[in-house]
Amino acid sequence: MKKLTIYCAAALLLLSGCAKTPASGTNDAAKVYFAAWLEINKANDWVKTPLGCYITADEPGTGTEVVTDTTGNRYLWVEYTATTLEGSLSTYTDALSARQMKAFHESYYFGPRIWQRGENTLYAGVEDAVIGMKEGGSRSFVMPGWLGTYSRYADEAQYLSKATGTAGIYSVRLVKVIPDLVAWETDSLRSYYKRNFPSAGDKPVEEGLYYVCRHPRSNDLPFTADSTYYINYIGRCLDGRVFDTNIRDTAVFYGIWNSSRTYGPTAIKWATTADKITMGSSSVITGFAKTLLQMGRYEAGTGIFVSSMGYSGTGSGNTIPPFSPLRFDVEFCDK
Repeated sequence: MKKLTIYCAAALLLLSGCAKTPASGTNDAAKVYFAAWLEINKANDWVKTPLGCYITADEPGTGTEVVTDTTGNRYLWVEYTATTLEGSLSTYTDALSARQMKAFHESYYFGPRIWQRGENTLYAGVEDAVIGMKEGGSRSFVMPGWLGTYSRYADEAQYLSKATGTAGIYSVRLVKVIPDLVAWETDSLRSYYKRNFPSAGDKPVEEGLYYVCRHPRSNDLPFTADSTYYINYIGRCLDGRVFDTNIRDTAVFYGIWNSSRTYGPTAIKWATTADKITMGSSSVITGFAKTLLQMGRYEAGTGIFVSSMGYSGTGSGNTIPPFSPLRFDVEFCDK
């Protein structure tokens, strides 16, 4: 009997050694958690989208509709907040949320932001959930983690097997559908220019760039290539927020003074083309450089330009959102 027991134990060990551990899927744990969350929170009137988001509330708008085809529908101007499934605020566009998160600063931008639809630019789940919205409308939805990806796949099953991300609860208000981003920016720039410089004429230096002389140059002597000159400047967004300046009092007034920075006239190395002008040891954005190229010795002027001459679709930190036209007030001065 004792011998038989030993044989049986050995057989069990052999069988257990040969057994295969079931392969786990990419989102097995996330799927279980999301299903459990839905079991507790899901209401009967929630609507499931084609890829697997759930629309929880919908206030229809009356303007242009977001359709599946991105032709003429590629850019959306939106206000939104997003939280985790547990309710922690993660991203937002409003100042109130920033204050709640103790992340408010007067130089930061708060307000509508541009979403560029498509792969590599917007979460698949977010794009899936906003289809059908109209301008002026609001929508809230829950997005599972596997749809929090910039990649694109054919259906929900492929996202489950191939993509990972973070689940979230979104509230979105669609301010505007932008069919032509360049035209929209150019119109915004022209309106700003006419409003702020009504007597300066309406002829841009080139498409997307206006220059206004505020104090004439002292003479017509040209700048010399590779020579060093000095400027004071103020960079601001068209909503009036100053994001950069080398003038101490201006920095203090607009709440961007930095104790570790040295303020005062800044050296630039002159060049005859915008891409060669440098400030300190760094190159400068195209619109700023092209503004300088309009100027002469001791001249003061203002350049206003579209985002493709600035920070384009990336923006810069918390102060300059993507696709923002910019304004620079510049004066050439002594060291």
